[in-house]
Amino acid sequence: MKKILILASNPRKDLNLDQEIRDLKGVIEGSRSREQFEVVTELAVRVNDLQELMLKHEPQILHFCGHGGGQEGLVFVSDDAKEQRLTTGAFSSLLSLCARHVECVLLNACYSEVQANAMIEYINYVIGMSQTIQDNAAIAFSKGFYRALGYDRPIEEAYKFGCNAIQLEITGSSKVRSTATDEQRKANVVDVVNTIKIPEHLKPILKQKVKLEQKLPAPTLSEEDRTALQVEVAKSLESSSADQFRDRVREFLADHKLSALEEIRLERLRKDLDLSKGEAKQIVAEEQAPIEKARDEYEEMLIGLIEAGHYPFNPEISEELQAHVRDLGLTEEEIQIVSEPILAAAEQDYQEKSRVQEQSRQQEHQANLQRYEQEFHRAIEGLYPIDTFVRDGLKAFQQSLGLNDGEVEQIEQPLIAIREAAYQQEVAEEELQREREANRQQALQFLLRQQELAKQRQEEERLRQEEAKAKLIIEDLGNGVTLEMVQIPAGTFLMGSPAGESGRSNAEGPQHQVTVPSFLMGKFVVTQAQWRMVAGLPKVNRDLALDPSKFKGTSRPVENVSWEEAVEFFDRLSRKTDKTYRLPSEAEWEYACRAGTTTRFHTKSE
Repeated sequence: MKKILILASNPRKDLNLDQEIRDLKGVIEGSRSREQFEVVTELAVRVNDLQELMLKHEPQILHFCGHGGGQEGLVFVSDDAKEQRLTTGAFSSLLSLCARHVECVLLNACYSEVQANAMIEYINYVIGMSQTIQDNAAIAFSKGFYRALGYDRPIEEAYKFGCNAIQLEITGSSKVRSTATDEQRKANVVDVVNTIKIPEHLKPILKQKVKLEQKLPAPTLSEEDRTALQVEVAKSLESSSADQFRDRVREFLADHKLSALEEIRLERLRKDLDLSKGEAKQIVAEEQAPIEKARDEYEEMLIGLIEAGHYPFNPEISEELQAHVRDLGLTEEEIQIVSEPILAAAEQDYQEKSRVQEQSRQQEHQANLQRYEQEFHRAIEGLYPIDTFVRDGLKAFQQSLGLNDGEVEQIEQPLIAIREAAYQQEVAEEELQREREANRQQALQFLLRQQELAKQRQEEERLRQEEAKAKLIIEDLGNGVTLEMVQIPAGTFLMGSPAGESGRSNAEGPQHQVTVPSFLMGKFVVTQAQWRMVAGLPKVNRDLALDPSKFKGTSRPVENVSWEEAVEFFDRLSRKTDKTYRLPSEAEWEYACRAGTTTRFHTKSE
């Protein structure tokens, strides 16, 4: 099996390489000998990627599609997502190291014959382009070349099929793959008119290692062909002014902005090129559009993170955000301009919320101090000196209020001093026995109060549990679709079937007591409308069909859903609501279905 490695690089984003690659794969996959070829595609290739890719894939056929520039070299993507030229010497040197497995190199880029001449020293077959070539002509050649290979034709014949494919398919469009300057294109056009260069189907040049000295003969054109070629040259000249203006705009926008001086220079160039203001404005807008889109995307990302409650950003989010900014190719100045007002507003809002929270915390703390003071005053008035039982109760109350020992001491000391003075006076005035009796009475009163408080707490807990039974939470999924959750109170029940029951499986017995904590459970089964809203949320681990059910109806239950898809459904819902949603356990399901019943079935009666 032969491996075809396609290296695609288009930092200028002006070639439809995705379509070109799809066409090439389609031709190979539709051929008779398709099982003999494996196609590997690498996109946005950087110069630093080349060694790794060649060692990893070891291709027999290497295909490059993108831009070329003659002696300047082929155009690859740099580390900062801009252009980087690969010199002819460096590329041919790399191929010399891979010559043991590379049989053929196809350089589908303008002016790539220079690289082909250097590579043919090491590679048996190299195909390059002698000059600029139309985009559709380059694609047609590749399709014809690979189509012939797919039908077991040798490389020499496949090359001829590629040239013929250009003759059969191209329409004479003036669009070319080259982005050379206007002066270079004009010089090439003049050269074409004066010397009658070869037409599109003869621009691909096949180099053979053993026949390097052979050259293709220059074609002889009829007067009719000469006239047609001159018409195409004239069309090419018509578009060259706009191309030259666009090149200058790209040059000025390398730093993602146009200075006042650059705008003046562009206006002067527009006049020199005889472009209308509308044409010039449209070109500038087209070149600025990706920059503005990147800024808008960064702004939207910042606002989204802040609105989702992630500010201040943790290190993980900050690192992901920086990586996203690098992918967008924004400059430090752009990042600062976009982020400063957004982050300033977020910081102000965060500080205000923190201030309100701190103020609320302090108010709550002050109220707790007062509550402890009242309780302690009541305790020492009821029983003094305080015994271990009362002290333990006060200690528990202190901990429930979140007070430290120092704060409690500041509250108790003045109250104790007052109570101690009164106590000493009582001791002096009353007999010891009477004082003890009084103390017993006070202790009894305190115990009664504790019991009363305990009953009150029990009643409050009972009311709280009753309230929890009817607690209903409605989750808004959007577009009028809601998800109702009811709270199931905690409890203990006998799970499973009793021994000897007819039809009982091993999984249902033996019966055992299970304690279930309180949890929320869907009031109804998940409907198709609810499924559609959650399935439309961003993917977590797997894709979800928006409408998997056989029996259609927005209010009908969703069906035809696997356990893994149900898990994905709840993962997406959890991410959206910042709450944890999951399937109920077997114990939770049986406990909820029984609804407090203890009979054989979940209904009250047999």
